[in-house]
Amino acid sequence: MNSLALADFFETLDSIPVTYEDAIHAAEMMRNRGPGLVNCHIAAGAIRLGATVITYNRKDFARTGAV
Repeated sequence: MNSLALADFFETLDSIPVTYEDAIHAAEMMRNRGPGLVNCHIAAGAIRLGATVITYNRKDFARTGAV
């Protein structure tokens, strides 16, 4: 895939802002030996929105309840 096609692909994606509640939820996951700060923030946002995280990293995300 060339860089122009990749840029076009990323234009189709929406971003999801991290809320204060997401940050608190991510911190709670981290305290419970979550998969890492960034992954915990992704999981917290997905849980809040009722979304599913699609990832090859099932091992880490399975501990968050977001997959």
